[in-house]
Amino acid sequence: AIMCGGSCTVNINGGTIENCYSKDIGGAIALRSGTYTFNMTGGTIKNCTSVNGGGIYIAPIKLVDGTYTQVKATINMSGGLIESCKAINPSGTNSNGGGIYLEGTVAGSELRMTGGTIHKCSAYTKGGGLYVSNSNTHTYLTKGNIYECTAAGATDGDGVGRGGGVAFVGYTTGE
Repeated sequence: AIMCGGSCTVNINGGTIENCYSKDIGGAIALRSGTYTFNMTGGTIKNCTSVNGGGIYIAPIKLVDGTYTQVKATINMSGGLIESCKAINPSGTNSNGGGIYLEGTVAGSELRMTGGTIHKCSAYTKGGGLYVSNSNTHTYLTKGNIYECTAAGATDGDGVGRGGGVAFVGYTTGE
């Protein structure tokens, strides 16, 4: 539904993004290759599917002189609903972040959840509701709801998923 391949600001404050599918990243929203600000104060993202980031995929990187460099991201969720989104890989391998997938940001990046709901989202491997990886992102989950999310597939060869609600993988700080 929404793809930004350069630096941008995305504001979701109403409406519905529903029944979307991506064969790669971001079933509803994919933000890649730039500096991002994402704000969700209302609206609904529902029944969207992708390999990574069933609802929202954010990987702020920039190609500079032939090398990918991590750049800053600011993610704010103070309202709205992300529901029944799935990260599923048809090959049965690594799929993360059913609701939201965030990877590879630099110091000074922030993810703040002060409201809203992530509900019944799932990932095959890690982070049914929220997946934060390889990140220097300061993560603040102070209000809102993440519930009935699952990570029930195989990971690390043991047949068990990790972080049904939230999975932090790599360096992160938060409260």
